[in-house]
Amino acid sequence: MKAESNIHQLVTDRIEEIPEGIIFDYNSFEVLPSGELSLAKALSRLALKGSIVRLSKGKYYKPKESLFGKLKPAEDEIIKSLTYKGDKVMGYLTGGALYNRMALTTQVPNVLIIATNTVLPPKKVQQYRVKYSK
Repeated sequence: MKAESNIHQLVTDRIEEIPEGIIFDYNSFEVLPSGELSLAKALSRLALKGSIVRLSKGKYYKPKESLFGKLKPAEDEIIKSLTYKGDKVMGYLTGGALYNRMALTTQVPNVLIIATNTVLPPKKVQQYRVKYSK
């Protein structure tokens, strides 16, 4: 039980260093002695407590408090979490969302299309549907 509380303290200390609105995952933490399962358990408990919010499987963020409640991360941060793995680029944004960013259209899509080398199954992240294309 003491080891779990120690891991919980290590995870809590690391989360305190992360700025609000930045998405983090298991790779943001040093390798813990008891492995990834205890890290996942500690993050899950913190999410249930409300100090962090789960974005998708294995990805969390520390919400920014405002007068209107907890703010979600910026769209740029969500896209970065989908297209990068660590410092390595795994894909890039394409489709309607890219055209909107380039001011070629005024339509704001709720579907993010990510071009990657391998096609992954579609998923939902916050209010966006994410589709992968080759």
